[in-house]
Amino acid sequence: MLQAHITLRAFLKKYVVASVLAVAPVLVVGSAGADDSKRVKTEPAVRLLDALPVPVSAANTTSGAMYSFDISWVDQGRQVYYLADRSNKSVDTLNAKTPTVVTQFAPNNGHGPFAGFTPCVPPAGANDCAGPNGVTTAPSPQPWLFVTDAPSRVLCFDTTFNPPKTVSEIRTNPTDPTRTDELAYDPADGLILAVNNAASPPYATLISVDKATCKLTRGAATSLPFATNGAAQPVWDPGTHKFYLSIP
Repeated sequence: MLQAHITLRAFLKKYVVASVLAVAPVLVVGSAGADDSKRVKTEPAVRLLDALPVPVSAANTTSGAMYSFDISWVDQGRQVYYLADRSNKSVDTLNAKTPTVVTQFAPNNGHGPFAGFTPCVPPAGANDCAGPNGVTTAPSPQPWLFVTDAPSRVLCFDTTFNPPKTVSEIRTNPTDPTRTDELAYDPADGLILAVNNAASPPYATLISVDKATCKLTRGAATSLPFATNGAAQPVWDPGTHKFYLSIP
């Protein structure tokens, strides 16, 4: 349910704006002294635009179903929606310029596939060793898309290619089999905060991003022993120059 809510929230964030602009109330201006309040045409603030099928990739691990997925992200500058689709071992995209077509891409350029919906060994939480998980983009002119995966993996894609080209990856901890989950990006300083929420204890890692090439360099990690029920979505606030991290 949480996954669906997160996906719907990001999808509405993209399309509600367009819908509101398209159906904004129209004030019909009459002669001086006319009761214009009676001339306002009202329309629903939110309406369903379409329901789009998600393709089944050759790498699908859930018998052709879209069973496991995680974070979605809207790049408002480029008008592209991204979804971390574990069942298809892909990132699914929807471009506002062609909003009837869902496309998919996976790691390439010599980088290994996403983990998919994969159980941990020994067994742990259902998604603890799965991926892809978190997605976020750098604002233009930086063309980078960042995606997290298991085991403890962060990848960078160049979105100027079609499909996006994998240009680099790192491990937040080379010995940790759990997933790197949600992440946030500081585009001014070229810094990612990525969270391994399924580790014991959870931890957050700063990753330096070369803004010209997207080479990723692992930096300091902070243990979160007080996060006894996980560590969720971080966000970068340019006003305070701080990362904020949700601790459920």
